[in-house]
Amino acid sequence: MAWEKLRPCLVLVFACCLSLLRVVSSREHGEKRLLLEGDVILGGLFPLHVPGPDGTCGHVSVPGVQALEAMLFAIDQVNRDGKILPGISLGAHILDTCKDPLRSVQGAMTFVHRDRGPDDAFCADGSRPHHGRKHKQPACVIGPASRTEAVKVVAELLGLFKVPQISFSSDTSGLLPEFEYFFQSAPSETNQAAILAYIVQELGWNYVSLVVSEGRYYEQNADAFLEEAKKSGRGICMATYQRIPRDAGAADMDRVIERLLQHARAVGVVVFSTDRQASSLFSAAERMGAVDHFVWLGGETWHRDDVLTSSRGESVITLAHDRESEQLKEFAEYFSTLRPHNNKRNPWFGEYWEHHVQCVSESLSQGGVGEPCTCTGEEDITVSQHKWIRGVQDAVSVVTSALHDMQEEVCPRGRHGHRLCPQMENLDTELLMNFIANVTFGVAHGEEVTFDSTRITPLPLPERYNIFSVHTKGGNTRFRPAGQWNGFSSNPLDLNPQHIHWPGHARENETDTSSPGDGEGTVLSEEGIPKSVCSDPCSLGERKVTQRGDSCCWVCVRCAQGEYLKDDVTCEACPEGHLANHDFSACEPTNENEDAGDVDD
Repeated sequence: MAWEKLRPCLVLVFACCLSLLRVVSSREHGEKRLLLEGDVILGGLFPLHVPGPDGTCGHVSVPGVQALEAMLFAIDQVNRDGKILPGISLGAHILDTCKDPLRSVQGAMTFVHRDRGPDDAFCADGSRPHHGRKHKQPACVIGPASRTEAVKVVAELLGLFKVPQISFSSDTSGLLPEFEYFFQSAPSETNQAAILAYIVQELGWNYVSLVVSEGRYYEQNADAFLEEAKKSGRGICMATYQRIPRDAGAADMDRVIERLLQHARAVGVVVFSTDRQASSLFSAAERMGAVDHFVWLGGETWHRDDVLTSSRGESVITLAHDRESEQLKEFAEYFSTLRPHNNKRNPWFGEYWEHHVQCVSESLSQGGVGEPCTCTGEEDITVSQHKWIRGVQDAVSVVTSALHDMQEEVCPRGRHGHRLCPQMENLDTELLMNFIANVTFGVAHGEEVTFDSTRITPLPLPERYNIFSVHTKGGNTRFRPAGQWNGFSSNPLDLNPQHIHWPGHARENETDTSSPGDGEGTVLSEEGIPKSVCSDPCSLGERKVTQRGDSCCWVCVRCAQGEYLKDDVTCEACPEGHLANHDFSACEPTNENEDAGDVDD
């Protein structure tokens, strides 16, 4: 009890100390910020650079810049729509965390400190404002992106000042019940684990291996998969559970493959890992002569060429978010039009441009990487959209909908509709938190979701995923659509196994038992789909005797003469004068003692 009372004070002291460690350095290096004016300000904590040595910032982060632009794009849409928040404009105050915990805490301290000046403020067109009013405390903070950015401390600090916070990344799942002002617009990080369990079941597999990178995110996904595997009707067993150390080298990866081959009948291998370790795992399979043996199943982080080019002919099934929503198409069009000369409001964009085209331009002078050259400013910067984009846009949608509902309630209607009433100008963030907790907001394909009744933990958002079969041959990686997952449907999985590239020997005749491993690693064919089972079904009149306490592994023992098969594991004697019927499912009378009365006189 005493700890609970002291906790907010200790967190505040700790945060202040961390912030002070950075403040002098920040001023000396003139770190950038984006301050876009508006009646209501949204804060943003984004990893706009990768972490560098000793707390410095490394090169610019492509996903971070995309996430920032997604927030600005969503704000622009709200400000152009006269029906949403009429008479009120949204602004933004965005800071760079460099994926560093101290910078994240310093950013949170900046947001709750009300007496800071305007610093580098920009209007929507990139020009500077003509007046220098002090900036407002954000009504809500979007971010940070990961646990490495001291999300717990930031959540505690913002909650202490009653400032709502919305994470746009699934990496922060698990914090939700702990912090009252913390929400998450990204889908639950365990959604993909459930989808992979559905795929395993649909393929008729009951015996798979699990490979997991060390770290809470990956281990939590693995736990979720194990829970899904245990659900009634699935009966999925784990052949082996292999954990990959954070600092795993080639020898560690070779050992993982070696142990997988010891359970070679488990053709299906479910992997929750970093993209780098997934690539190393595929390379190890090639070194160990295990190419074309396993079917690897992974999540969205694998849906990238730089991960899968190492697969060297492996059979891979992976997921990717459905990016076909109008919301994301519009953002893609917006992002493709951005140039250094028309995007001056983003102080990091010139650096992003230089990083993307690998060009250092004197005119931009943003500290990019590469050889000195002349950038025209018209180079193509089209890149695939990072999964954070949707999370950020949904986060802006959540807070915008909540602000609109709040405006409807606290601002009286006048002759000209709504206006910026005092209750919205001096916004009660505690009241806003209640509106966020009860808001209904739209996601892709027009569906709507809401947070649950606890006002703390959001429901796992139903998702749409595309399922791909991936095959790399001759240096070319091919993604072939193999199905879809629609989390809004009562029958969510639509899988086409015939569109999946299976291991080559799975298409051979069943008499082909060649495979690496210990002799038990035969891959059997069934309608072109490899089996991933520990034991084959028993024949008529045979019962299962499980091995090693594993319900998926057994040997088949034939029932004795005069016994029938009571269930899968039990043979029981027939009554006297009876024998088992043709399929051993029951007993039937014998006809050896014919009725003497049937003989003619």
